[in-house]
Amino acid sequence: MTDFKQLDDYLNYLRAHGRRESTLRNYSINLNMILRTLKEGGHPHTAEEITADDVTWLNLVLSERVTENTRSQYLSMLTVFVIHYTGRDVKKQADILFNDERVPSKTPFITPEQFAQLYAKGSETDRMILVLGAYMGLRRMEIARLKEEDIHGEMMTIYGKGHGPNGKVVTMVIPQRVRKEIETYRRWKEAHPFGHEGEYLIESGRRHQMLRGISPDAVDRRMYRLAEDLGIEFAPHSLRRLFATTLYYEAGVDLITLKNLMRHSKSSSTVERYIAPYKKFEREASEELSRILGGALGEL
Repeated sequence: MTDFKQLDDYLNYLRAHGRRESTLRNYSINLNMILRTLKEGGHPHTAEEITADDVTWLNLVLSERVTENTRSQYLSMLTVFVIHYTGRDVKKQADILFNDERVPSKTPFITPEQFAQLYAKGSETDRMILVLGAYMGLRRMEIARLKEEDIHGEMMTIYGKGHGPNGKVVTMVIPQRVRKEIETYRRWKEAHPFGHEGEYLIESGRRHQMLRGISPDAVDRRMYRLAEDLGIEFAPHSLRRLFATTLYYEAGVDLITLKNLMRHSKSSSTVERYIAPYKKFEREASEELSRILGGALGEL
């Protein structure tokens, strides 16, 4: 027996479906510790109430106790427990990036021309998301959580991934185009016939409903639908990749500055996840080699 009836019921379910006793003992000890940590920290400890914010807090607490690999396993264990009762992937919703994780190599890059296509076809909310992702490199979680009070004239406060109760907090300059887009988007929200809550910058709503803040998953769904309509291959990190590769390859921004703009702790993360996979210089070198050798062969 554990300290939590819901956990006992979950373990009995696993036992009835053939899980080994050694596995059940591992789940019992670790999940009991996880739920107790949440409870003692004043956070919900039932599957129905545990949210992405609780997982983010738990990740911070565990970072002071266990290795990153163990922490990731604990969060996965908790997530499976929550999924069993609710179907919600709270670890994915928390959008926590561990140091050994990489942007999948299959994550597609989009070109500036494709970005322009997406922008032209998108709704007012789609356009605001696109601009925040491509012009400022914001993650989907950062876009969804961005509040009106986080915008101060030409500056924006971003609550990103990292340690601390609010994650890694940074202040960024808002590019002129983004400021213009924000003002346009605010006017659109103010004119919405059913009103809007006003706490978050990005808001959406069904027909005949007030506009409200949206989740990171909703950000993904909007972008996927938009890209699919245009036949553009797209993934959540595509806008962030566009931000990084355009600054590095086209604007000539150095790696240290780019690392800071990407809010990475190490330049290697920027290179391995965003710059190296694009292989622009390699493609250009290969094309130049083909041109030179092709010219030489043409003389024979």
